[in-house]
Amino acid sequence: MVIVADIFGIIAGLALGIGIALYITTKLVKKSNDIGDSKGQFMDFGDYIRPLNHLDNERNPY
Repeated sequence: MVIVADIFGIIAGLALGIGIALYITTKLVKKSNDIGDSKGQFMDFGDYIRPLNHLDNERNPY
């Protein structure tokens, strides 16, 4: 019976440790990626949309 408890403890400890490590990593990456988030209209950040010509992949001049 002790062996079953030991195996359960090891599995639970590994799951808890991996879960906490992934949670901390996710929080740190999200924090670093959200530094430059800005809200605004599309035209505040750039030019008009210039789609590619589907035949030769060149920019449409109009």
